[in-house]
Amino acid sequence: MRKRKHKRPRSKARFVTVIGVLAAVLVGVAVEGYGLYRSISDLRTATAELQLSLSNLGRTPAEWTPARVDAAAKTQADASAKLNRADRRLQSDPLARLLLAVPYAKDQVHTALDISSAAVEAARADGDLVALARLYVNLPKGPGTAPGPVLIALLRSSAPLLADADARLANTNLRLDRDSQLGLLGPVRTQLKRAQAAVGPARDSAHAGSEAAQFLPALLGAAGPKTYLLLLPNSSELRPTGGFSGEVGTVTFDQGKLTKLVLLDEFTVSAAYRDKFPPQGQLGTYLSFNNNQTEIGDAGWDPDFPTSARLQEKMFTSATGQQLDGTISVDPYLIASLLKVTGPVDVPGYGTFDSATFFLRINVIANVDIGPSGGKKGLPVIASAIIAKILAQPSSQWAQLATSLQVGANQRHLQIYVHDSAQEKNLHVLGLDGSLQNLPLTEDYLMVVEANVAGTKADYYIKRSMSVKVEIYPSGLNRHEVDIHYEYPPSLDAVDTKLNTYSTNPPGLYRDYVRFYLPLTTTLANIGFLIDGKPAPAYGGGLKEQVQEGTDQVYGTFFTLPRGHSADVIIYYEVSLPADPPFAIYIQKQAGLVDLPTLLTVSYPGGIVSRKSEVSTDTTLTVPW
Repeated sequence: MRKRKHKRPRSKARFVTVIGVLAAVLVGVAVEGYGLYRSISDLRTATAELQLSLSNLGRTPAEWTPARVDAAAKTQADASAKLNRADRRLQSDPLARLLLAVPYAKDQVHTALDISSAAVEAARADGDLVALARLYVNLPKGPGTAPGPVLIALLRSSAPLLADADARLANTNLRLDRDSQLGLLGPVRTQLKRAQAAVGPARDSAHAGSEAAQFLPALLGAAGPKTYLLLLPNSSELRPTGGFSGEVGTVTFDQGKLTKLVLLDEFTVSAAYRDKFPPQGQLGTYLSFNNNQTEIGDAGWDPDFPTSARLQEKMFTSATGQQLDGTISVDPYLIASLLKVTGPVDVPGYGTFDSATFFLRINVIANVDIGPSGGKKGLPVIASAIIAKILAQPSSQWAQLATSLQVGANQRHLQIYVHDSAQEKNLHVLGLDGSLQNLPLTEDYLMVVEANVAGTKADYYIKRSMSVKVEIYPSGLNRHEVDIHYEYPPSLDAVDTKLNTYSTNPPGLYRDYVRFYLPLTTTLANIGFLIDGKPAPAYGGGLKEQVQEGTDQVYGTFFTLPRGHSADVIIYYEVSLPADPPFAIYIQKQAGLVDLPTLLTVSYPGGIVSRKSEVSTDTTLTVPW
């Protein structure tokens, strides 16, 4: 049984942006109504100067220049000095000290003083940002500059700055969270909530940046070469960890440089196993394999990426003897987002690849144009050219590339597993490891995991949405109805037809194995299935699998869907959970999907309310009542 770690929700705000927000929110009004007029005036003036410092610097590294950094540094220093003076006066103000001894009033004063201190910490964090910007603009540039070693040097130099910002904002966040438990007056509580709304994301971003600066150099081979299994899943043929990996191989980094890239057809690897790898779970029921040996491209059956990665590494090593340091999975959606940053890439013999056309073109080359220059043998050439273009980007583009990578990781289009336990822990904190959530038994949870077992590329064309209905009873019994809706349009063109027609199936028939990962306290009532809104048991539905995995109950079902029709897979179940408000459900997104538009409707004693979400990342939907 695999062990999974608790994952704290990830912030998507960038450190550059959230410091500005923090500075804007923590204005002198937080202490207005008491204290010295001069202190309040200084707090307001200094906060405005802090905003000016960020404006002088620029919001993105692409805007940073030596002159802008100098201007920002001067303004930040002046603002920080004023904030420190004002905060010292407020902290030692006789009236404030006196009120700290008065019941009830002390909570108001204590909170206001903490918010004032938070402004000081924001200024110091801004100073860390300015120092980081100075490192960035002073990076070596010009012909012959190797970007890999430069990147590693930048990460190492920025690590103490990010660690300082992380520690300051973590302590501030802790104090403000403690203040939120006090009995506060309305105006004070309002200012506290504003401060918390800014400090929380800022702290998460600073912590993520600090962790990344600590472990990325080692990941990129700063201490010696690192070789990883490289998986290139095709998300249009969906599998639990992202898609069928028709191409696998190795990628080696040394001193931040990509020194070797080898890609192989997955059938070549699978045919060379020296060990036995029988199908796991229901995989062998819905897909057949020669000699009952699971092919490496199909081995991502467990949606917990570290678990599947360990199995695929064993398969690769069994076939090649190659020792590995971990596994990296990159799907076409991530590559397309990186091409937005690099611009089009020309590949001799294959044409130009850009963000808008990459996914479909690579599918056509690999699965339709299988002539002398087509087929999967072209993928290593194309992949090498695109990777070379990405790695050759100047330092002015690094921030945009990092943002694309972070968004891709949040959406599970990039997943990384490494053998080093400390690095793996850091990857988990950053949400890069693709692991499943592990929530307490008192929290609601849902993950829908699908596997296209038809061999078609239908997932590129199918549109999905989800409806989640919950009825809350005072007893603590929550009734759920989860409906996954599929729209499978008629064939759009000749390419669509070729990608989705195989001799073993009626033209374009979609075959899907679906699993629901639910809380351990779940009791299943039924699994239903509809075609075009009507019951269609001949096409699927019903319970095919029930197992316990870690802290989850897992229920599986299977269905087929002809072209030009819609389908609904509906599961009815009950979960024993505390009846106290608010209601919250954590929905984990499957790798390989762009999103799963979701409508949550909660009926509770005395009312009903709905929430919508695209679920493009792991998402907590909360309903107060």
